[in-house]
Amino acid sequence: MTNIVRTTLGFVEYKEVGQGLPIFFLHGGHSNCRVDLFQKGFDTTNFRLITPSRPGYGNTPLSVFKTPDETAKLMVSLLSYLKIEKVVIVGISAGGLTAIALASMLKQQNLKLVLISAVTKRWLFHTDKNFKISQVIFNPYLEWLTWAFIRFLVQVFPRTTAKIFHKAFSNLGNQTITNNEVWQLKRLLLKQRSKRGFLNDIHQNLKESTISAIKSPTLILHSVNDASVDSEMAVYANRKINHSQLELFSNKWGHLIWIGNDALPAFKVLHKFLKAENLNGRANKNSKAIVQAFPSHEGKD
Repeated sequence: MTNIVRTTLGFVEYKEVGQGLPIFFLHGGHSNCRVDLFQKGFDTTNFRLITPSRPGYGNTPLSVFKTPDETAKLMVSLLSYLKIEKVVIVGISAGGLTAIALASMLKQQNLKLVLISAVTKRWLFHTDKNFKISQVIFNPYLEWLTWAFIRFLVQVFPRTTAKIFHKAFSNLGNQTITNNEVWQLKRLLLKQRSKRGFLNDIHQNLKESTISAIKSPTLILHSVNDASVDSEMAVYANRKINHSQLELFSNKWGHLIWIGNDALPAFKVLHKFLKAENLNGRANKNSKAIVQAFPSHEGKD
């Protein structure tokens, strides 16, 4: 169930589930608070999972919150509304810039920062092929048609669609895609929309001083096979953030680090990082191991 609340700075749509250590997810592009692939493996008896729709996505208006800094201020107002003083911030893909801005803004109030497949500086430029293509197919007036076509493909030809999207997310070719992987991708694509958020995302950037100001323990997870957001973004963040830990993985799905059994090593590293300290600065002994959260699903074209 999603909620739309009026904070001191404006309206925000969000969804939360579970109880315990607050984990605040800043989703990637073409996403919203209903997408939960990146919550895979979290035990909701020990973690309170909170996902707002970033401005321009879902039912959170873009309004004046167009930069990572402006969006971070809106997120601070949501955390205040929820009466959360300390939180683990998780920035995913295009949500990375907002996560960095928020962590920098909260400073010592922030418990920890996690960046997964994250954009950490200017991602696309006007001369880039993907930037030009995005201007057309993800234009706010046409994106609904683009996503209607994608939903049609994934429902009628799920395995073929998975093969097409695998090439967009991973640099590894000639991979065997399992039925469970097809199902997980289908589940993701059926919930995605670009609305006004994605075109705003590809114009965003951050000052180096913002990322360098982060003092919180930081974990950076990225795939060396990421065909969407180059792993150099992760190396850059590791270089700029003191007390950061960089973990690079060679997984099948590249950018979508949560899909497939080879995602488990990343889950284990993430779990160890979260388990090391709870909100009171003591070891979180009650936290359970990261496990495969979604059941397998057998499906065919």
